Amino acid sequence: MKRVIDRVSAVLMAFEKAVMLAALLGMLVAVAVAIGARPLGIDVPWVTPLVLALMIVSTFAGAALATATRRHISMDLMSKLLKNAPRAVVSMLTSLLGAALSTALAIAGGHWVKANMEFDDPISLALKVPDWWLQAVVPAGFVLCALHFVLNALLDGRALATGDYSHLVDQSAAAHGVTSMPAGGAPQ
Repeated sequence: MKRVIDRVSAVLMAFEKAVMLAALLGMLVAVAVAIGARPLGIDVPWVTPLVLALMIVSTFAGAALATATRRHISMDLMSKLLKNAPRAVVSMLTSLLGAALSTALAIAGGHWVKANMEFDDPISLALKVPDWWLQAVVPAGFVLCALHFVLNALLDGRALATGDYSHLVDQSAAAHGVTSMPAGGAPQ
């Protein structure tokens, strides 16, 4: 089960990284075009709305990535004080709460996008893309966050069932080369 969860999470994260990279690259190119056109006296009115739209896209991709790596919503103090099993329980509960909230926000965002689809207003006069295309990023981003929260909760449930708490290694400890947890819960 862990392999399946890890594989699904990896595929989602690869998609989110690609979206974020494309958005950041698009922002860089758009700003470079605007800067390059300025000395030539050429006005590029579509750059600002495009950069703002791409910033929103990269923000939601980043939120999904943060959720996947358990850096989005965490109870840091509790996780440092608790042993493995209680820590997994708290992690599972916060993940399930995060999934419920993300799902509710995705549904609300979907209603918002649907209500705005009939107006078909452009993002700006310079950028003739319908506004709802950008707004669709909101429910999509919350759906991705909800999926990651559910995957994290499943890993926590699996840990409680099997006693394998390796997925709960403190991220800061892992960054310093600490990758295993003894039975007591303190990093080695």
